[in-house]
Amino acid sequence: MRGLAKCAAFIVGVLAVSVVLTPALHGFLPFPFDKIFNRVRMVAVLVGIISLGGFRRDTLKRFGMQWTVESRRFLWTGFVTALPLLVLYTAGEMLAGHAQMQLRPLTPLGWAQKLVDALATGVAVGIAEEFLFRGFVFTSLRDTVFSGRVRPSVLVTSGVYALIHYLSIRNPPIGPDPGLADSLRLALTPPRFLGDWQTSWPSLVGLFLFGVVLTGCAARTRSLYPSIGLHIGSVFFLRSVKLFSRFQPSGSMVWGTYRVYDGMVGWVFLVMMGLLSLRVFPETTPGNSGPPVSASG
Repeated sequence: MRGLAKCAAFIVGVLAVSVVLTPALHGFLPFPFDKIFNRVRMVAVLVGIISLGGFRRDTLKRFGMQWTVESRRFLWTGFVTALPLLVLYTAGEMLAGHAQMQLRPLTPLGWAQKLVDALATGVAVGIAEEFLFRGFVFTSLRDTVFSGRVRPSVLVTSGVYALIHYLSIRNPPIGPDPGLADSLRLALTPPRFLGDWQTSWPSLVGLFLFGVVLTGCAARTRSLYPSIGLHIGSVFFLRSVKLFSRFQPSGSMVWGTYRVYDGMVGWVFLVMMGLLSLRVFPETTPGNSGPPVSASG
């Protein structure tokens, strides 16, 4: 009962910090209000984990974030593995008539700024989310809940990842001058949108598949850097693809949208990303970084 009370207090604290800080940050950050809210919420979770004793001297090693001779190669390989598949997917959308080539009218400096912003967002999101989900959540499940068994740890971590992101993309409309009341609406909206799952379950499936790819890479290599690289490459592409493409307002069940994960063809590409990752990332034999890896479920 005490543990349940602590968990509830932690959730309420994270939401309270997000509600209060988002309007203040929106005044000078060049991002949409709901995006700021989601990122503040994630940072609050990370800070909460550290403050509650989840971060120890050996945390980076246990989570697979310790920098080694392989880390740079893992990071770069993940990045370049994601990009060609996403480019191929967008080309398929164009051939199918769901998107068309349309360059944004920007100056060379404007293009450079947009691409740098996309890369910076990818780096920030990739590091933060991989530390939280593939580091803290997956490692905690594997080491304490499932006694070293990898498969159930991967599946549950991917489910948590998909559900949290699904709730984030179901945000309500925000007005032109958002404030504290809008933050509160964002904090209280997810339960209401759970009733809309019939029209948005493709996103949930795709997010789960992407989570399996990322978590599988972390489990296979016992390092976060492959999944960080894949995540950075994916976010960078999705943030920059609208600079040279125009998409249909609403995607079909087959193709989804530019997000890739919300249509059946996108699911196929995510499975291809996972299979390709198996080829490019070698399986690391467990040593002193955690409990023995067991493939049994």
